[in-house]
Amino acid sequence: MCIRDSTYSILPTRFLPVEHAVHIVLGRVVVEEAVLRQVAERSAREGIEVPAEIVRRTSYHFVDEP
Repeated sequence: MCIRDSTYSILPTRFLPVEHAVHIVLGRVVVEEAVLRQVAERSAREGIEVPAEIVRRTSYHFVDEP
């Protein structure tokens, strides 16, 4: 069995601008190949799928505030 490892946040819609900025910053992070390879090897050994792109490791669900 392979588990997908990511961050999933449920937030009020007022956080949308902040999380959009986080998404932009994460999209510009450059990770060294050796680090990406180490993460891929370790996650494979542990049966966890970790996307290579940092930005693909986060998910959001925005809800209206009461």
